[in-house]
Amino acid sequence: MMNFYDNLILLRLQEAYRASGDSKTNFWQKQQDGLMVSTVKCGTRGAGVFKHEIDSISLARAAGYTDEQLRELVKRLEQKRAELLHNILSQLDAA
Repeated sequence: MMNFYDNLILLRLQEAYRASGDSKTNFWQKQQDGLMVSTVKCGTRGAGVFKHEIDSISLARAAGYTDEQLRELVKRLEQKRAELLHNILSQLDAA
């Protein structure tokens, strides 16, 4: 059985900018405005964003979500990170 996290892809920032269709400046401004998920540290100098999160935000924009709806989506996506980790740890404990 394939789990959702089997396909997690962390896009490095340059890839994330391209995937979101934003310039670096717009990407960071959207983060400050709560319209883009926060980055995930990957190493001492690297950071990225999960591809499915960028895809979800792009689909929401295409569906006509308002800024307030996008802010709520961003909050939910970031909460899902913690839930996903909890689920993975639970599976490891059960093994």
